[in-house]
Amino acid sequence: MNYYLIGMMGSGKTTIGNLLSKKLDHNFFDIDQIIEKNYKTTISNFFEIYGEKKFRDTESSMLKKLNGGIISCGGGIILNNDNISFMKDNGICILLKASTNTLKSRLNGNNSRPLLKQDEDKTKIDTIWKERREKYLYAADYEFNTDQKTPVQIASKIIEKIFSLIR
Repeated sequence: MNYYLIGMMGSGKTTIGNLLSKKLDHNFFDIDQIIEKNYKTTISNFFEIYGEKKFRDTESSMLKKLNGGIISCGGGIILNNDNISFMKDNGICILLKASTNTLKSRLNGNNSRPLLKQDEDKTKIDTIWKERREKYLYAADYEFNTDQKTPVQIASKIIEKIFSLIR
């Protein structure tokens, strides 16, 4: 079974994915980290060198190669309708949501996000959320709010939901 973690940048996909994989003894895959390793560069540099289209194509290709575990997807994975269909056909999509204020706080000072420029204020997060909101909600089988919760609390809630599904 695949569990796809989707959500905005800063929602906790990688942190919570790591916790889930340990608690459930499942493989953990982070698509962004795999791309960075394969291309020997950061996601920001990848965007600068190859552009967003190449990144989205690489991300989609990687998504389809991963199987059997917890998969942390990039925030824009839902921009491609084929990706949404693939995830829904091959596992469970778990949306990690946080308010834009929480995301701004978590991302404050983080210059590694290619869609957030260092000199730009974080109003871009509001714009990205508004553009992607409907796709996230459509893709999600389950939603978990991460505001004012620890990663352990969120992982525990997800595990409760997973076990309730297999009873």
